[in-house]
Amino acid sequence: MKSLIASLIFSLLLVYSCFSQSIQVSWDKTTVLIFDSPIQSVDRGNRFLLSEQDPKALNMLKLKAGTRELPETNLHVLTEDGDIHAFEVFYSENPVMTTPDFRKHTLGKKAISGYGFDREDFRKLAEHLGTASSSLIKKQYRYEVQFWLKGIYYQDGLLFFDLGSRNDSAIPLEVVGPEARVVDAKSKKQGSSRELMLSPWMDFSQDKPILKSGENRSLLMAFPVFTISNQKRLIFYLKEKNGDRELQLSLKGKNFCKLFLYLCFTLNQLLHMDQENYEFLTEKLKYTGFEAKLNTKLKEEIKSGKESFSIGTTLDIEGKKMDVDLHFKKSAISDRYFFNKFDASLRNENPELEPKRHTFYQNQGVTAKEAFNLLEGRAVFKSLTDSDKEPYKAWLQLDLSAKEDKNNFQVNQYHEKYGFNLEEALRKLPIKELKDDTKTEWMIKALQKGNTYPVVMERKGLEEVMFVEANPKFKSINVYDASMNSVKTTEILAKDQKQSPEQKSDDLSGKKKDLKQGEKAGIPEPTLSQSVSKARKGPRI
Repeated sequence: MKSLIASLIFSLLLVYSCFSQSIQVSWDKTTVLIFDSPIQSVDRGNRFLLSEQDPKALNMLKLKAGTRELPETNLHVLTEDGDIHAFEVFYSENPVMTTPDFRKHTLGKKAISGYGFDREDFRKLAEHLGTASSSLIKKQYRYEVQFWLKGIYYQDGLLFFDLGSRNDSAIPLEVVGPEARVVDAKSKKQGSSRELMLSPWMDFSQDKPILKSGENRSLLMAFPVFTISNQKRLIFYLKEKNGDRELQLSLKGKNFCKLFLYLCFTLNQLLHMDQENYEFLTEKLKYTGFEAKLNTKLKEEIKSGKESFSIGTTLDIEGKKMDVDLHFKKSAISDRYFFNKFDASLRNENPELEPKRHTFYQNQGVTAKEAFNLLEGRAVFKSLTDSDKEPYKAWLQLDLSAKEDKNNFQVNQYHEKYGFNLEEALRKLPIKELKDDTKTEWMIKALQKGNTYPVVMERKGLEEVMFVEANPKFKSINVYDASMNSVKTTEILAKDQKQSPEQKSDDLSGKKKDLKQGEKAGIPEPTLSQSVSKARKGPRI
């Protein structure tokens, strides 16, 4: 009687405990706890409570009492799905329950073994294969219900069968199965055959047994690897509970082996493809100059499986607003997404005026800041490829006065053969930073990106902070003062304005003499005015 009362009390504790659950352990009996996910860590309140994780089934924990005098203690188990299971542990010579099952849904669930997959991986894989496009291997359509097999995959000692079903009828289908059987098909004369029911390592058929009208369902199943001979068939059955609708898919042994060899695929690529694609695209966005705050939205869109999607953002550059829409598209031959282009719209300081809009394609390699500089009217120097995939370098500059068919600005290119040498153009100016090789390198890189760069130059005997930018069209450098007013290079290069007419005449005659000597040596040196004049008459692009 006392034993019965104790058992009832323990059962009530097990069912109604909110934060911790009660379990019993014994000296000569093993108590086995079963969880939804593999066990990550175990914390015992008493060292005499012995615990061991099962090496084959990673979601099972074995418990025993290390002494018959084990006092009441506690136990905490952390599983890979993030759940913390708390237990009050009592000693009993005859535990009421030796296999407590703490899984949320126990029907049809197997223990999770050391195959390298857990239940969450399996769920993700089922979702991925359910939406991935592939050729059908087998299909049956009866009672307005479709049942198909799309793929057979192998990984880590498991065979995965990508099954699916669709209910086109108006009546919901309560699914039983799929069931898998290996049939030893004998000839009709012999009149008999043997069947072997295969037990799946994992499947999701019981998670949502009702297949609603118009609903598609992935029915992924996994089995420890097996093969069948040419005299056998592998048959999948999909049945209706409390109904007569039944569908079958049958594979001959010889065809099964061929399909297995042909469709053998590393599932790690499927399981981690989204993550790899996400990491690839985040690196691409980072290189292009877009903020990491877009990454969360990017991950959501990749998971959606859409054929294409776009993400919008607004950048604040040099006190101006530029609205950007980034466009992504799925590959025609895989589920991988690519970052194809972005639309940039630079707002005008006067809100009544239309913003400047242009689409930049990824084969141009233009970053967000370079797009801003181009819309500001400056030029950028890029490494490009022609139609024959041959590399070349050129300055790109938008003609903000001319629009093309797709409402983009006309893009002018100034190739290396055009004759603009940035460093040579800079060295014609009295820029203080040119005396330092490192500062010169920084300046050239900044100007090639289309930036306006601050420098120190002498004007009228005084050093001033000025700004320079590349102007490949006229093979020159644009110069601005500290207030960003344009400064003529002739003003910077002019001699002291207080020179006498005689000194000016002597200087001029000396220049003419030097010029004649240069011409005799075959290396004429034009004056600055002649250089500017020639540049303005340069070839049209």
